[in-house]
Amino acid sequence: MESVLAPATSRPDPAMELIDLSFPEDPFRRMKACSVVTYGESRLQRLPWSGLHRRNERGPSSITVESPNEASLPGGRWAVTSRGVPLVGTYERSVFRALEWIAIDASLAQGHPLANPMIVHPRDICERLCWRATQPQFDAIEQSMQNLCRVEIEEGTAGTRFGLLRSAIAGTQRTVNRSLTCPQFVVYFDRSFIDSVNAGHVRPINWGLWIALREPIAQRMLEILDPEFRAGTVVPTLDADLLAQLVPLPPTATRNRRRILLEQAHASLKTRGYLKKIDRHSSGSSDLYTYHPGPTYVAMQYRLERQPGLPPQGRALREARG
Repeated sequence: MESVLAPATSRPDPAMELIDLSFPEDPFRRMKACSVVTYGESRLQRLPWSGLHRRNERGPSSITVESPNEASLPGGRWAVTSRGVPLVGTYERSVFRALEWIAIDASLAQGHPLANPMIVHPRDICERLCWRATQPQFDAIEQSMQNLCRVEIEEGTAGTRFGLLRSAIAGTQRTVNRSLTCPQFVVYFDRSFIDSVNAGHVRPINWGLWIALREPIAQRMLEILDPEFRAGTVVPTLDADLLAQLVPLPPTATRNRRRILLEQAHASLKTRGYLKKIDRHSSGSSDLYTYHPGPTYVAMQYRLERQPGLPPQGRALREARG
């Protein structure tokens, strides 16, 4: 993990040239209620656990990533199922990202360990995701939390199993208070998630950019690429076959279709300033992509230097883990 250091000298914030608050459609204007920097658990950023389908669309039944040379893949294998029902999609992934932010923001970011349970209202999730707080949205969030409880991940050849959420239970029973259309929920994270966060296995997320991207593939590409840049590799090169697994793209997608989808995501990241340049070259039967960071990425690093999102205790945990 990277160290967060205070800058030696003052310099202009490179984000200022990217944010025009006079333009009403500028995504950063809509992010005024959202923190610029949030944190997420490392494996659940890098590795896939949801499909790319939207709410009310049928997704894949499982995801399997196998790559012995992938450093973030202990045991060379990562398999995800959802206990007999289709996998969760982009809506559930957004809900989990908001729950993750709320949990880390109230624990590690305050200098104390994350612990179960967490009390949350769907309105809090809407606020983090910049969604309208309506009863139909509350109902969809409640169902999403139940779906997240069904996700089961198997890691490595030893078959270590863990999940995302253990349970999400309404704090007040509706049969007791019928006027309470949407209560708070008592959320229990899986123990492996709690242990990983407390061990300092977290990475920063540019939350405003993540929301503004909107396209699910572009959001996933942001999550995948960020660790590559922060690992110290200025221009990381990734294989298209590995990217297709990490996103994940449908296994049935042809090489040409896969290239189109990846390059659409690249275009979105380039438009938002996260990537400055993307080089593609062939290697045998696959493509290799080399990524050059853009001003939005540089701005994020500047803000991490100026205002680290974790207090000394949290940073010490990360630095101790390397």
